[in-house]
Amino acid sequence: MAKGYTILEDHERSSRIAAVLNEAGLDCRISADIKRDVWRKVVFNCVVNPITTIIRGKVGDIANPLLNRLKQLVIDECIAVAAAEGVPLEDDLGEQVNATYAGSDNIVSMEQDLLRGRVTEIDYLNGAVAAVGAKHGLRCPVNESLTRIVKAMEEMSRRTRR
Repeated sequence: MAKGYTILEDHERSSRIAAVLNEAGLDCRISADIKRDVWRKVVFNCVVNPITTIIRGKVGDIANPLLNRLKQLVIDECIAVAAAEGVPLEDDLGEQVNATYAGSDNIVSMEQDLLRGRVTEIDYLNGAVAAVGAKHGLRCPVNESLTRIVKAMEEMSRRTRR
């Protein structure tokens, strides 16, 4: 199982807030570069959520080598958009995704939303990357395609629940 953590921007109260959360058993960290950390989280979510939802797999299935090319295309577009926003990211994010999530038996929230006939967060992940990319004149056909596929899955899910 992939264990999550909370990231706080570094400011005068961060250490006190982090201490309270850590004492409560939550893993809380203070970021020296919150924009970079937020973008890294966006990239991870843009890779793991739609792809495992589309293949109807568990989170750990994202480490399947057959998905490497697709993951890298998503990552490359995200890195380009982040760079256009002034946030440089490392280029080994695919390896980091695999290392972080391999073996996880969780099901992503996107898949859980579809199973319940709910709207997913795809517009705020891959859809947002494509939209921000467009503002910078960057095409993001892979992120846009994943968005359209998941939106179609949402529609089908709602229809079958009626």
